[in-house]
Amino acid sequence: MADGQTRRQAFPELLDNARPYDPPQDAERWSLDRVRRYLSGFHFQRKVELNGRITLFANTYHVGRRYARQYVEIHLDPLTDEWVMCDPYGTELRRHPVKELSYEIISQLKLAKRRKI
Repeated sequence: MADGQTRRQAFPELLDNARPYDPPQDAERWSLDRVRRYLSGFHFQRKVELNGRITLFANTYHVGRRYARQYVEIHLDPLTDEWVMCDPYGTELRRHPVKELSYEIISQLKLAKRRKI
């Protein structure tokens, strides 16, 4: 840190948590609509595998073999709860129902799987 201070010394206000985590209220405060709004602001890019599939979070989705080795852009349609897959020009290629949007999956951090190297 600057001036030889530790983080704790430089930022003592970090010790005062105005909103402590309360596990019993976690499920009550969780909002699917808030998650939808948040995710719909992102656009993900994936390269289509030779078998015509892409991986998004912990799931595999089919785009089509004709798009193999090409990049697609994916975004969430919050009105239909579908992943929308588009080519680089914005043309919609396919839609798939979202599998990941539940309190159980998100709270247990099961959105991603580690790949074996």
